[in-house]
Amino acid sequence: MGKARKKAMIVVATIKWIVGHGSLMNISSFKKTLSERELIPVTIPGFRRVFNITSSHAQHRNILNVTHDPDCVLNAVLFSVNEEEYLKLKKREERYEEEMVSVYCFKTGKELDKATIFIDYRTDIDHDQQLPDPHYLQVCRDGARSFGADFLKRFDETTFLLSGISLKEWRSQD
Repeated sequence: MGKARKKAMIVVATIKWIVGHGSLMNISSFKKTLSERELIPVTIPGFRRVFNITSSHAQHRNILNVTHDPDCVLNAVLFSVNEEEYLKLKKREERYEEEMVSVYCFKTGKELDKATIFIDYRTDIDHDQQLPDPHYLQVCRDGARSFGADFLKRFDETTFLLSGISLKEWRSQD
């Protein structure tokens, strides 16, 4: 009888880069779906962050989305997921479609890679110009603040209400 041979199995994990532009920038919110990991501050040219999705949690309030805008550059975070984590994330972001974007280091401006961003093109788009969901807005701003004052400032400057005014301008009206 021949010797039994052990076969070595090589498992290749598929890693996917994902962009978080709203509540996924907040580590507490992030950990509701995925385990804690490095979140890399990035910028994404050609996109505008806008409160234009009707919230399923707060009546007559909106949550964030991104739209194409060649004149804007928004800040966000970049993180990696494996296939299993990606499926969990897709369940969380089920209303969104995926698009590949180029991402750049927030501090240096150097191009890093391509990543998936989640965009809602049609599911729950608001047409009544509702205001942001206050709790959701706080979660997003707290997440942005955790990356420093400059990151939060850029978040406020590159986030818009459906009426077209920036979050920075809207917050200064209070």
